[in-house]
Amino acid sequence: MSVIDCDVHNLVGPIETLEPFLDEHWREVISTSQFAGPTDQAHPPNLATSLRPDLPAVDGAAPGRSVAALRAHVLDPLAAELAILSCDYGVESVRNPDAAAALARAVNEWQVAEWLDGEPRLRAALVVASQQPAAAVAEIEHWAQERRFVAVYLPVRSAIPYGNRIWWPLWEAIARHDLVAELHFGGSPGIPPTAAGWPTTWLEE
Repeated sequence: MSVIDCDVHNLVGPIETLEPFLDEHWREVISTSQFAGPTDQAHPPNLATSLRPDLPAVDGAAPGRSVAALRAHVLDPLAAELAILSCDYGVESVRNPDAAAALARAVNEWQVAEWLDGEPRLRAALVVASQQPAAAVAEIEHWAQERRFVAVYLPVRSAIPYGNRIWWPLWEAIARHDLVAELHFGGSPGIPPTAAGWPTTWLEE
């Protein structure tokens, strides 16, 4: 029986990780300002629900930080035929639309260079600036011929419900390129997730 792990999280780390994949303008912004990328993420790396205590570091890399760790923790123990990377980088929390689009492109290039090229059992979900439907569609079109991207990562929280017509071009692009819309827990649109305001406990969340 084939095993496909459809939700493996790879972690970007500090924004300097993405500098090789950003153009000169954004590298200058990083070096001359306090810009550090997304301000929020649904799965903080040290959260108990995000990091199993029984998984040791591999060559100094914690779970989700390297291909070697992923092989040791997921691919080999499960004898997985494939695993799909779901990079929860939180670009939807970046309010500058140009920065959000640039970070999404950099994350996807990083996924190809650092993960997909080094392990044939890996596939990935595209990271897109989901708060900017036009930018998200442009990112999908850019990678349309890269068949190792099999899905589009969309945080389930959005500023406007995904059924609204502003999202129709995004759904059309996903369908046109035979991708999966991966609606995943999380999202930081900057507004409360309930009509009654912000939750105060993890259980409410």
